[in-house]
Amino acid sequence: MRAPRSNDPTAAPRLHPTTTTDTATATAKRQAPRAAGSGTSAAGYTEGDVKAHVQRLTGFMMMGFLAMTLAQFIEAIYLGQVGTAELAAVAYTFPLTLGLNAMVRGVGIGASAVVARTLGSGDAAAAGRLISHCLLLVAGFAALFVAAALIRSANLFDAMGASGRVQTRATEYTHVWFVGFPVFAMSMVGAGLIRSVGDAAYPGYVLTLGSVLQVIFAPFLISGWLGLPALCIAGAGCAFVLARCVSFALTWHWLARRKQLLIFDLTGFRASSRAILQVALPSISPTSCRRSQPASSQPCWRAMAMTSLQDSVWHRVSRRWSAWS
Repeated sequence: MRAPRSNDPTAAPRLHPTTTTDTATATAKRQAPRAAGSGTSAAGYTEGDVKAHVQRLTGFMMMGFLAMTLAQFIEAIYLGQVGTAELAAVAYTFPLTLGLNAMVRGVGIGASAVVARTLGSGDAAAAGRLISHCLLLVAGFAALFVAAALIRSANLFDAMGASGRVQTRATEYTHVWFVGFPVFAMSMVGAGLIRSVGDAAYPGYVLTLGSVLQVIFAPFLISGWLGLPALCIAGAGCAFVLARCVSFALTWHWLARRKQLLIFDLTGFRASSRAILQVALPSISPTSCRRSQPASSQPCWRAMAMTSLQDSVWHRVSRRWSAWS
């Protein structure tokens, strides 16, 4: 309630307790999400019913991840109709694909946490740089791992016990899949960044659409429908690449054109990478590769030893990085 005005002409005027600097800072924080182009303010998740926010944030992403899992299941049905060797070859690729997906999701977790914190502080420009640097970091990381995997994929499959036609088919599939992995990685991380800005629905729709397109494209490319060449197992990889290119295009449109969040400036790239990886490295777990291990005549102690070695090495890398940063 406003204080009554004094009738004493000699009395000093009453000043509002908020200074000009505080007012400017508060105004900038209120306008930061709007300046960043966010139609849905990230601050909206700090107000209202927590249960409703959690359901909205998790519901759409569960829909997207469930669609991806179903797409893999349907793809296995397609390949099973081609032959058992093709189906076994895809099973051998699971440790590689799931491991790379886990690493990408770890980077996405780190980036989302840093971007959300930066937007919450009201620094829209810094958030835009973080988003741009994160996509660049993911692209470089994906290209590096894909190059290494392309060179050593045959050796990896040989170490897992694959041989003959199965090993050949697994190599064919991964060579195509790896080509589209950088695009898939950026679309996955971009979905997490969109959620950190405040839009939970859009990334869920994008992931679901990509999975639906993968299911639609696969039979045409695998079996050669409508006069297309029958690419067999390579067709499954091509369907994945084409579908995820569409997902990345939609993600890029949201970030760059619709919301104008991308800032193409390498200033502070090292600091941004350090802040992202400080959260991302502990989130990346090689144990995700345990979810599906191909049946092999080789003794299981080799897989157990490799998993233990991965856990030990990754723990040391994460601890050293945290200490250095």
